[in-house]
Amino acid sequence: MDKFKEGIIKSIKKEVKDTEIILEVPPKPELGDYAFPCFSLAKVYKKNPNEIASELATKIKKSKLIAEIKAIGPYLNFFIKKNTLTEETINKILKQ
Repeated sequence: MDKFKEGIIKSIKKEVKDTEIILEVPPKPELGDYAFPCFSLAKVYKKNPNEIASELATKIKKSKLIAEIKAIGPYLNFFIKKNTLTEETINKILKQ
């Protein structure tokens, strides 16, 4: 999972400069695998966190690790590609 988390942080950092990126795990699986709260960006961009999350959702692109990106309120929620996770897990098990 660290590879996914690092990939998401890298994607966010391309759009958001000079900000510490802290990801959270949403309380419900239907909200995604990781979430980035946009509250800290409100002061920097002088915008509502909901607006910031919506804007980032359109700017950040899906990747080989990220299946979907959704703005849900002031959070930018990421859904990882389960097929990739499954494949990597099986390969790791087979190597061990």
